[in-house]
Amino acid sequence: MNRVERPGFLMSLEHWVNLLDSVLQGGIRADSPDLASSFARFAIEWPNARPAQVVDETITLPTSRAEELGLLGYARAVMQGPSAAALLPLEEPLPPGRLSARMGRTVVRAAWLAVARQAAVGSVRRPAAIEALLQSHDGRTFLEFHNDDPPEAWWYDELVLLHAVTTCSVLSHDPQARRVAMASAGFCHREIQPDHATGLPWALHAFVLNADTHLFADWLVNACLVQYAGEPRGLALVLLADALYCLKHVVRAGTSSGL
Repeated sequence: MNRVERPGFLMSLEHWVNLLDSVLQGGIRADSPDLASSFARFAIEWPNARPAQVVDETITLPTSRAEELGLLGYARAVMQGPSAAALLPLEEPLPPGRLSARMGRTVVRAAWLAVARQAAVGSVRRPAAIEALLQSHDGRTFLEFHNDDPPEAWWYDELVLLHAVTTCSVLSHDPQARRVAMASAGFCHREIQPDHATGLPWALHAFVLNADTHLFADWLVNACLVQYAGEPRGLALVLLADALYCLKHVVRAGTSSGL
């Protein structure tokens, strides 16, 4: 039996849903139309949430990093559906075989663009970029590390990619992507020093969904709350909202195989 399918799994998820709901409530700015607060409200209200109005996320969340732009595009797509697809670039192909950590920025951009487009059109088909990541995964990591690569950049990209694959596995009910994500979560728990890579709660839902990595999930939430004095905002709020949104999907499915 997979560890995420042990008795009490759904009870544990419901605990995390309640916890994240409370955390998000503390980060939402009252009556604010910014993307982070809008997505947090949407996640809290889902599955009864209404489509959110279009907002200009570049005003409230200025960024130029590929994964952050992709994440914001994804959040917008979740809230607005097909109307957001026209705002997204076309998917970018990735080469076959093992992907190098040296092309991490390119891989991250392609992965998050694929997840955003998938959310916009409501497709359950596995995007090509996610397929490339699954094929590249060696049982531990998505990217091949070389001794002269900076480990912090590699760790960060692994967390960002793990978040994308986990979200994709939930929205498309993809068991293979789920298995890869759980293996990657285990590796990150054992080998990565997250405080050296990022202060953001990337891939929180992956660590919640793996019973062996709950301590890592606890650390991510606590570190985020400390960093933002109990009121996460901006990208941190979006990441926490996506974790809640995805975990609600799993709980609603009624079983861990709903991934």
